[in-house]
Amino acid sequence: EYVTNCTFTIKSSKKMGSGFLISSGGYALTCKHVVEDVPNLTALMNDQREAQLNVLFMSTKYDLALIQVMLPTKMPYLTIRDAEDLAPGDRLFAVGASAGLQSTVTDGVFTGFRMIESAKGNYIQFSAPLNPGNSGGPLVDEHGMVVGVVSLKFSSQQGMPVSGVGFAIPSAQVKEEYGTYTEK
Repeated sequence: EYVTNCTFTIKSSKKMGSGFLISSGGYALTCKHVVEDVPNLTALMNDQREAQLNVLFMSTKYDLALIQVMLPTKMPYLTIRDAEDLAPGDRLFAVGASAGLQSTVTDGVFTGFRMIESAKGNYIQFSAPLNPGNSGGPLVDEHGMVVGVVSLKFSSQQGMPVSGVGFAIPSAQVKEEYGTYTEK
């Protein structure tokens, strides 16, 4: 439940996605493709409060964005850990607004690290089911620690979605870009 309280739905007139808090002051992460070129972003928190979202930085290297949830209170946040020591078969959980359903948790296992040429990077491959709206949410381990940011779902060459094949931006890339904004 703690993880879902740190995760929120990102809403706009154009798109929907997910984000998660990395500090008590409202700093949060999502995918760049969720917030890029989208005005008037709103965060729908797990307790149903709505808050304005400000985009602070968008990565030029990765599909990542640093955003801030504008609420006057201290907020719960998630801790980011290294994903390098994940082993095939380790349980992982994708948390987000799966198909628009807020705070949906799906589980799967770590498959491995994959280089995805079209996405220009090394990604975590995992088997938790994903739907539109999951992008930008956290991929967490069994202890609720963030190992990656859910970014994309695999499709066949014919464009058909393939279930059970998802990808997340590894925590090392998150720390490289925005590590100074995370709270310990």
